[in-house]
Amino acid sequence: MRRFLQRQGPWLIICVLLLGCVLLGLATRASFTDVAQDPNLGKAVYWYNSDITPQTLEDSAQNLMKQSKLIAVVRYQGEQDYTNQTFLTKAEVVSVYQGDASLEGDHILIYEPVRLYYSPAHEWLHDAEVYQFIGKIPGAEADDRFVNGFPKTEPMCYHAPMQEGREYLVFLTPKEYPKESPLYQQQEEYNYVESIYALLDLSAQPENFMPAPELILLEEAAEYPVLLMNEAELERYIRNREEIINSVLGDGH
Repeated sequence: MRRFLQRQGPWLIICVLLLGCVLLGLATRASFTDVAQDPNLGKAVYWYNSDITPQTLEDSAQNLMKQSKLIAVVRYQGEQDYTNQTFLTKAEVVSVYQGDASLEGDHILIYEPVRLYYSPAHEWLHDAEVYQFIGKIPGAEADDRFVNGFPKTEPMCYHAPMQEGREYLVFLTPKEYPKESPLYQQQEEYNYVESIYALLDLSAQPENFMPAPELILLEEAAEYPVLLMNEAELERYIRNREEIINSVLGDGH
């Protein structure tokens, strides 16, 4: 038995580690909480990225196409889950412009990183004087939590998550799981590519583009196609946005 353990020990350790990874993945996936019907969700404070560089706003359809495995128009139909840094949004694929055309008419899941401040023991916060960027609140109790999502991808630092009934042009890359994970190739799950233009609300009207306040409720953020704080940034964004949409959907779309 001792000799057997000596021979097989490394393999047993590897198997135990792999099993731990699988269980951790399942636990993370199971931790998503259905929030789409929560009437209080919109009262969460959305701390978006108000510090941007000129490079953030400079992008092109060609670069987005190069990054993307799937470019599509999708429609959110009201199913969203949330875990500590991310909305998991179920969206119907209306049309595909790059990638697997067989997805048209099907549903996919899109991870939308959003950082919120949520205080279950107190009023939802909207006052900059009591909101601390490090997530501390005077008198806060132990059940308060600060969800501080610093995602690798940028888009959700500048947008609210998808809203029901709206159509969006999205630039996506598949979410990858290890082959040993039970979630590997289980369903179509995607992340946004790294661009402020990876999520474009096609229903947005010119009057919707306004400078946003630095501190905003999630329900208020949903009224802005993009969260930018000054007119110069907005003008550059709108110009590039239209060029990207026209390049993908065609002029007049």
